[in-house]
Amino acid sequence: MKKTFYTILLLLLAYTLMPGQTITPIAFNLAAPIDVCLDLDGNPWITQSGTGMNDGVVQKIRPDGSKETIIAGLPSFFNAAAKELQGALSTLVLSDGRILLCQGEGIDSLSSSILVFHWDDYLAKGAPLTPGDQRSAISLHAFAKSKGFEKSNPYSMVVDANGNFLIADAGANAIFKYLVGTQELELLAALPSFPNPSPVGPPFVQSVPTKILAHPGGGYLVSTLTGFPFLDGAANIFRLMDDGSLTVHASGMTLLTDMDFDPSDGGLLALQFARFGPVDTTFGFIFGSAQLVKVHPDGSLDTLLAGFGPSPGLAIAADGTAYMTHLFLGQLLKTDVLTGLLDFRLPQFKPLTVLPNPNDGRFSATLLVEKPGKANYQLTNLLGREVACGSTGILPEGENQLLLDFSNRPIANGTYLLTLRTDKGNYVSKVIFR
Repeated sequence: MKKTFYTILLLLLAYTLMPGQTITPIAFNLAAPIDVCLDLDGNPWITQSGTGMNDGVVQKIRPDGSKETIIAGLPSFFNAAAKELQGALSTLVLSDGRILLCQGEGIDSLSSSILVFHWDDYLAKGAPLTPGDQRSAISLHAFAKSKGFEKSNPYSMVVDANGNFLIADAGANAIFKYLVGTQELELLAALPSFPNPSPVGPPFVQSVPTKILAHPGGGYLVSTLTGFPFLDGAANIFRLMDDGSLTVHASGMTLLTDMDFDPSDGGLLALQFARFGPVDTTFGFIFGSAQLVKVHPDGSLDTLLAGFGPSPGLAIAADGTAYMTHLFLGQLLKTDVLTGLLDFRLPQFKPLTVLPNPNDGRFSATLLVEKPGKANYQLTNLLGREVACGSTGILPEGENQLLLDFSNRPIANGTYLLTLRTDKGNYVSKVIFR
């Protein structure tokens, strides 16, 4: 069954576009993968928030796709009130062997902290490191509170020329600086909110900092994921200077979660996590709506890649290979988009109407079929693990309403992805079992 599952995923997600242009999943069964970073050998490391059972993990992906667990047992908590998973968010691997981990907000004493591990300890232990193996922890929660912020959620960080840490805090919507010499924190900048132009949501929209990068010309670049109602085109990239001043470096993007530089020309690449909008009968982040965007020095934008994700993490190797995490399917994607011609789009997943939704495992799925043929369906959880699959038989041309019943199967309540694949297209919808 696992081999069949991987084969279907490869058929769905490994597209050959032009000679030298592909996007392929290379690692599977990742537990809420957020960030991807590269070590000195170019190996991708995946930071995973886990499943809410204190099972956050950092894994190195070998060239053959196998996983080496470096850190395990990280705090992971499902916040029922906020309906979101809280856990590890990103990792930074330094040349001196330090492994810096941004542990997001949560209920554990190590939440809202920067955890410092070391590669030498991993080699000496001969087994995955655990939270008890951290050499130090920099807690941000109390400091954020002292500055008037309600919470702290460290999302990413960078180390400056003096060894100090610049931390993008997605809970405080601020950039904190940790001075290694004095072991003190300071507030460098708070990101501004802006008036909400939509009749939906709060009067002001938050600018939530995600990735922070050192700018080659001095200072830093900070990407933003705008808060609810997650408006298209509202996300900025800010230029942050050492004195704390902020200016808009680029604008007109949507829900930015990561950035990196193109090794061929030094240009900036930004990852748009997804678009937010109607998904069957509810609103949510739309499957297949992530984009990789080139940001030119004059502020103009070019879409290099689309039709994947939602994807929060991006890392670019020295040879131009781009790695991206796929949050919903629990995968690491690999693409050579930067090594060939640009400005193309991947095949899109088409919407699928599911009613009722939420449901008790019994529902109808409506799709428009262009040509008679068989459709295969697959139900996966948000970690990309298959829980059910089957075939619909031959569907006639036109609108088809499929009656599906999973109520007699041992499937837990929760959110799943239903995928229908035909010869003429792929259809996907979120399905909620209650």
